[in-house]
Amino acid sequence: MKQIRQLVLGILFLIPLLMSSQEIIKGTVIDATGMELPGVSVVIKGTDKGTATDFDGKFELRVDDANAIITFSFIGYENQEVPASAEMNVVLEESSESLDEVIIIGYGQTTKKDATGSVEKVGVEQFNGGNILSPEQLISGKTAGVNVIPPSGKPGSTGTIKIRGGNSSLSANNNPLIVIDGVPMDQDSDNAPGLSTVNPNDIQSFVILKDASATAIYGSRASAGVILVTTKTGHRNAPLRAEFNTFVSVGTRENQVSVLNAEQFTAAVNRQGIDNSIALLGEDDTNWQDQIYRTAIGTDNNLTVTQGFDNASFRASIGYTYQEGLVKTDDFKRKSASLNYRINLVNDTFKINFNIRGTVSDNNNADDGAIGNAVSMDPTQSVYSGSPAYGGYWEWLDNDGTPNAQAPKNPLGLLEQNSSFGQTQRYIGNIKF
Repeated sequence: MKQIRQLVLGILFLIPLLMSSQEIIKGTVIDATGMELPGVSVVIKGTDKGTATDFDGKFELRVDDANAIITFSFIGYENQEVPASAEMNVVLEESSESLDEVIIIGYGQTTKKDATGSVEKVGVEQFNGGNILSPEQLISGKTAGVNVIPPSGKPGSTGTIKIRGGNSSLSANNNPLIVIDGVPMDQDSDNAPGLSTVNPNDIQSFVILKDASATAIYGSRASAGVILVTTKTGHRNAPLRAEFNTFVSVGTRENQVSVLNAEQFTAAVNRQGIDNSIALLGEDDTNWQDQIYRTAIGTDNNLTVTQGFDNASFRASIGYTYQEGLVKTDDFKRKSASLNYRINLVNDTFKINFNIRGTVSDNNNADDGAIGNAVSMDPTQSVYSGSPAYGGYWEWLDNDGTPNAQAPKNPLGLLEQNSSFGQTQRYIGNIKF
């Protein structure tokens, strides 16, 4: 009984000592302007013990170690570590990386901390890599609320950009306004032709204005958002530099439509067909899908020359892109050129910026009807007829020797004997004082 009484007395004696080893610290967190910051994370370094400042920027925290380090962190501000003390008044400095990043917003430029509305910047460091044929592929999947719908698959086709779900309308154009180096580009179709004016290799950054506040700058054209494209420029006091890059791509058909081969087709006609149908069977074994598809080769080549001087700089580039389609005779060629020249005069108080760029795109469009005909064409017939008629390609003919209008045409003949060529020229230039 005596031992139990001594143990209880010992515990009661230790409680004040344990309580004295814990200290409650109090303080206030403000920014450089003296404004209290609510929601600042206050954590004992090396532990998961912490709290957050209240609406007035005040906090209380129980600290076990008198030598503890307290970490203060808040979005948009530099983290700060301060030794624990009974009264703590902490001033957080704004983060130069996140808040002072310069962004273009229409009339000029500002920093993220001063921007109004929802603004997102995607720079060249964040761009998607690889063989990029159209500019919108650079930012696919890179920012929330921006949906890049892939192109149709034809070489040279561009995707569609939708901001915050503006996907459908009975009459309105739901495409964002494209502004290239300060020049708004008209959009008269769903594939954002404004972006087609720029070689992806020449783009430095995209700034995306997501909400309706953009209409205050650009008017009703910006009701579906704005995409501001800034192209690359030279740098002052930089040596002459030439850079060449090239990409090569290979495209293959992964699957094909499952159809009857010649043996299976012959067996089905013999089993269910009439005598006239059976008499029309051929003796070849032709896979018509193999006849119209190919391995598609693509290449993208760019040459850039830059140089900077004491008060000026220039950047010039030329590019050549060639892309074959998976369907024979389908291909795309693009030639592009750009020039940027900047000069600063009168002790950098007067600046001139000159931009000019252009693209010439050539499209050979394959007859899409060949794809359906390759599935429905008789696999027992030969590709070629041995006759000079109709280019030497085998065709279903009527009694008068003309092609049967109700029967599918020779798929390879459709591709090789039909030509659909188109050329698009786009130029844009501006000069700023």
